[in-house]
Amino acid sequence: MTICYACISTKDWGIQIKGSGSNIYLVSFNERHKFKHRKKDFSCTCPSYRYHFGYCKHIKYVIENYYCGWSETKSPEPLTSREYKCPRCGNDTYSYIPNDDF
Repeated sequence: MTICYACISTKDWGIQIKGSGSNIYLVSFNERHKFKHRKKDFSCTCPSYRYHFGYCKHIKYVIENYYCGWSETKSPEPLTSREYKCPRCGNDTYSYIPNDDF
């Protein structure tokens, strides 16, 4: 059995981003997005994301500034206090057993 450790940025979340005008858009990372071949991905409430293919500027900003995406698979062993923080960005981490281990 293996255990996967991942940055908290890989869980479901959303953040409000100011648009170029006075609009505020919600950028989310979860299973509700328009790219059906991906399990999780980003989505945005702006018109550009809704009507064009690919990521809008709000999603690109969030990826560059908030999303780390780090994960690592290990054999089960106790974590040291250092390993409770993401080695890439310093955020909290969480662990789970990958589906293929069942």
